[in-house]
Order: sequence, then structure tokens, then C-alpha cells
Amino acid sequence: MALGEKAMVILYGGKETDVLDTMRHRRFVLTVSKKAIVIHPNMLPPTCTAAKYHSSRVFHRVKFGKGILSMLKSRAGKIVTVGWYHGSNQYI
Repeated sequence: MALGEKAMVILYGGKETDVLDTMRHRRFVLTVSKKAIVIHPNMLPPTCTAAKYHSSRVFHRVKFGKGILSMLKSRAGKIVTVGWYHGSNQYI
């Protein structure tokens, strides 16, 4: 099990040995057995595949952000409070 999936299991209240797909199925069955309501997918934990792709997106987003930040710090200008680089009379 990948670290991203383990993090999701913990976030959704599972044990370290739990699997997201099993948790999702268990929560679905418990909810249906208790109430006769429509179950929306956002009420359930994500699937293993969804957690994998979410972790990948987060990883690449952080790497991209760090790359932009290091590029901005290496230039001879200043970083504006909202995170934009101001140089050569333009915002980048």
C-alpha cells in the first residue's frame, strides 16, 4: 500500500491495516442498512485508484510550486505578497 493511500485511510478513520476499497464498501453497507436515503459518492471514502491519482496530483503540484518559488528567488527582483514576481515592469 502506498503512503498516499495510508494517509487517506487514516484521514477517513481507518486502521493502518485497512484498505480504502474495503472501507468504502463497509461504509456503503452500513449507511444503506441504517437509512433508506440516497448515498452520494462524496459521503464515502475514495477508492484506491482515486487516492493514487490524488496523491500524484498533490506531489506534482508541490514540486511545480517549489520549482516556481526557487526560480523566483533566484531572480534579481522581489516576490510580491500574493506570490507574484515583479520584474522588468511586468508580473510573472
